Formats: sequence, C-alpha cells, structure tokens
Amino acid sequence: MGVLEILIAVFTSICLSILSNFIVLRRYSLIADAFSHIALPGIALSLIFSIDIFWGSLAFLILGALFIYLIEKKTSFYLEAIVGFIFLLSLAIGKIFIKDQELIESLFGNIKGISLNDFILSTLILFFILISILRFKKELILVTLSEDLAANYKIKKHKVDLFLLFMVALAVSLGIKIVGVLLVGSYLIICPLFSSLFAKSFNQLILFSIFFGFLTSILGLIFSINLNFEFGPVLVIVQSLIFLLGFFIKNLL
Repeated sequence: MGVLEILIAVFTSICLSILSNFIVLRRYSLIADAFSHIALPGIALSLIFSIDIFWGSLAFLILGALFIYLIEKKTSFYLEAIVGFIFLLSLAIGKIFIKDQELIESLFGNIKGISLNDFILSTLILFFILISILRFKKELILVTLSEDLAANYKIKKHKVDLFLLFMVALAVSLGIKIVGVLLVGSYLIICPLFSSLFAKSFNQLILFSIFFGFLTSILGLIFSINLNFEFGPVLVIVQSLIFLLGFFIKNLL
C-alpha cells in the first residue's frame, strides 16, 4: 500500500471526523449513517456507464440532501422518517442494479483501487470543508447547540442544515471509495463518541475527533496490510476497540 492510499485515508478521516461532531450533537448519527445509503443508485449508474463512483455517489447524495431539505421545510414529517424512506428506496434500487461482487465492493470499499485523481479530489474536498467550517463556524455551532439562540441571531436553520448535508455528501462520497457505504458511518459515529469521553469544550471535541480519526486510519491501514484484510472492516474494529478502551478508562478506573 502506497503513500497515496495513506494520504487519502487520512484526508477522508479528517473530513468525516470534523463533520461528525455537528451530526452527533444534533442526534443525527443514525440519520447520517442511513444518508450514506442514498449513494447506492448513483453507484449503480456509475458502474453501468463506467464512470468514477465518486461522482455517481455525490450526485445522488446531493439530490437526497435537497429532497430532505424540501420535505423537512414544507411538511411536518420527522427527519428520521424522511431519511429512512429514501434509505429503503435507495437500498432496493442499488440491490437490483448492482451485481453481487460489485455490491460487496460498494458496501465495504476498496482502498486499493484509488488513483492520483482521488488524491487530488480528496485534497480539494478537505480544504473546502476546512475553509467552510472556519467561515461558518458560528452559524454551525449555534444551530447545533441551540436552535432558539440561532433564531435570535436570525440564522436560517434550514439553509445551515442544507449546507451541512452538502459537506457531508462530499465527505461521504469520498469515504465510500475507501470504506464503503456500510462502514463510512464509523467515522461519523465512533469518532465523536470517543472524543466526547475526554473533551471539555467544542474545540477539543473537534480536535480529539480529528486525532482519533487520524490514529485509527493509520492503525487500520497497518493491520489490514499485515493481516491481508480489507481496510474498511479492520478500521471499524480498531475504532470500536479503542473507543471501548477509552470508555473503560474513563468510567471504570
């Protein structure tokens, strides 16, 4: 495994771990995990027309984000129900049009299949997300921690939600290529869970999540190479074990 794979894994972990904090604090973890499955029809189309699955995934994730935004804004449906509906539909379409072997790769990723273009893309996405977080940090934090306070500052919650979903769509589309649809949620769920054990402020929460994502990505790559296992499943096991160790140290010692 070369330098490109390592850098892309690290860049992807940073993108997803930063966004994960805004998602978990709003109790959207399972929603975000289900959101990634919206990419399946896009993956199917990418395979049919022989294009990069990143673009197919991104197109359908953005469409899904827009659909969620419009439905949540115009109706009284719960967000969980909307995402659940799109998740089931996307999963069904993906299973019909993606062949079994290709479906397995879509679900669990294939870091060995990445290229220089993927590295350039991951670099651009990383910079975009970092700049966006710094530029709109106030709006994102206020909407995340207190919607009433955000309203007092005349921050439009739905637009902030849409922008957050757009960033998540970018990061998830990148993550799908290396860990797959099923396992990309590990960055969105386990990273902030671990950091919440030790963080005492929101900034610490973000920094600890980045460190955790970086560390577990490197360890996951090392173990997957030496044990000849796929990176995605190894990553989730490494993250889970370190989280459980942190939980034990924090609460039981």
